[in-house]
Amino acid sequence: MKNNKSLLSNIVKYVLLLVIVVGGGFGIYSYMNKNPTEQQIKVEKKVDSNQESKKKDEYIVEQAEKDYLSNKFKELKAINNEVIGYMYVPGDGKDSLKEPILQTTNNSKYLEYDINNRPAHLLGAVFMDFENKPGLDQGDVKWVFGHARAGIEEKKITLDTRVFNNMNWFAKKDYFDSHRVVVMETPERKYYYEVTGVKVVHEDTNLYQIPIAADKKEIFINMFKDGARNWLENTKISGDDNMTVFATCRLDDVSLRTLVLARQVPDNELKEFLEKNKELLNS
Repeated sequence: MKNNKSLLSNIVKYVLLLVIVVGGGFGIYSYMNKNPTEQQIKVEKKVDSNQESKKKDEYIVEQAEKDYLSNKFKELKAINNEVIGYMYVPGDGKDSLKEPILQTTNNSKYLEYDINNRPAHLLGAVFMDFENKPGLDQGDVKWVFGHARAGIEEKKITLDTRVFNNMNWFAKKDYFDSHRVVVMETPERKYYYEVTGVKVVHEDTNLYQIPIAADKKEIFINMFKDGARNWLENTKISGDDNMTVFATCRLDDVSLRTLVLARQVPDNELKEFLEKNKELLNS
């Protein structure tokens, strides 16, 4: 009888031990399989959140803008298929700089020829450096050139309505302070630029370069800022930004050039920038 009780007790202990081992193993298995799922859900939620945040930062091209750009570039390209963009400087009403931008295989043609491909000595057309990538969403520093066609220091308009000389006006502090925006249009969308700095240099300046890497662009920005005639002190410009330099000659000294550096406003800052400058943009 005693032996039977001992045997029964051992069986009960064995069964309990087996239940504990199996139950514990199942619990660990369940935890190990449940935890990765929870982690995966957290990662997926984080990715979704980042994607939603990125979507909010994207520039949405409204249908009205698509139609406007489609019609404009259809007309411009019918005149000259080398048109890649259109730019304007808001703030001067009918006297604002408004120019189509061309690009060809060299930097000499549009110094002597206009948009209609007709000889136009000392008038030419506004053009982007032939070594630049044409897309404004590309990271290389863009160079846009054009002849000056009027007075230098004074705001003076000639009968020629295509006047890249407006870029010289940025060398004056009051004009620089009151004209903060350059708009550049492409067949796909509009881009907005904040005028960052102005420098008057010799025609042989070592600033004529097209850096692409962020560290090289940082060096370029510092070179431009050093000795700049005007500089936007609270600018956010950095080597990570897209930027354009607008260059024109100065008739007071034909060996000098005015360079205007402008930072492309990133899409995640655009809403605030447009609100801040809405009066200027509507002028």
